[in-house]
Amino acid sequence: EKSEIEELRDKFRGLLKERDELKQILEIEENSKNLREIVYEKDAEISPINHGEFQEEIFQQMVQISNQREYEEFLKAYRLIGRTIFPTKSKRVEMKFETFYRAKYHESHYIILDQAKRGNQLRIFKHTLPHFIPLGEIENDYLNKDVDKFVNIVDDYLQAYVARREEVKLMRQKTGVTNLTSNNAYDLVEFSVDLEESIVDISLTYSNLRSSAPTDVVITQRFEDIENSVTRRKRLKKIEKYFLDMSLIKAFNELFVDL
Repeated sequence: EKSEIEELRDKFRGLLKERDELKQILEIEENSKNLREIVYEKDAEISPINHGEFQEEIFQQMVQISNQREYEEFLKAYRLIGRTIFPTKSKRVEMKFETFYRAKYHESHYIILDQAKRGNQLRIFKHTLPHFIPLGEIENDYLNKDVDKFVNIVDDYLQAYVARREEVKLMRQKTGVTNLTSNNAYDLVEFSVDLEESIVDISLTYSNLRSSAPTDVVITQRFEDIENSVTRRKRLKKIEKYFLDMSLIKAFNELFVDL
């Protein structure tokens, strides 16, 4: 008899085979034709939807078609790849994207594809992606030309967003920094560190939303001359590279933990 480990290896090889077969389906043009065969010809607006409500709706659909234990196990294991694509009951196509940070699952995001009434082209029917991801631009550039690239680019944006967000959360939880500010996209992060005789202001800009690394870092040291009501500032360019080369919390720890 096969050992449990051998059985798991066989199952994993099977999943890899399934993954490779899926990639073959998602080839340029050919995959678009395959997807068009199962989309429902109905005119609809492209619209973002409530993430929680839609996730519950998708879960219920998956429960109805996942009564067999083998299929449930397949879905759980295939989740490791981070992406699944399958037809829905309404004959549309659903793309599911899992997000990760530090080997931990976070939220899932969904894109539902439909077929445009004219031109036989795929289009986005609904989605749960954050508004700052340029989904319309990605759709126009790749959806009907190279679906595999479309999926990869969307995944890059989602993984980078979750990584930036979780790094900010870790900073707030682990460092004691209370003045950290950021926006919804986490593409601008600012905070200050109080030293004995000065304050260090740190500003990180993430111009590339497909990356979790900042594109620009500015670190300035402030010296307050209270008697003369004067503030002197000094740019600390030599240490800015720490935040360009390391994660947010690691760079912070390297520079400030032992001060």
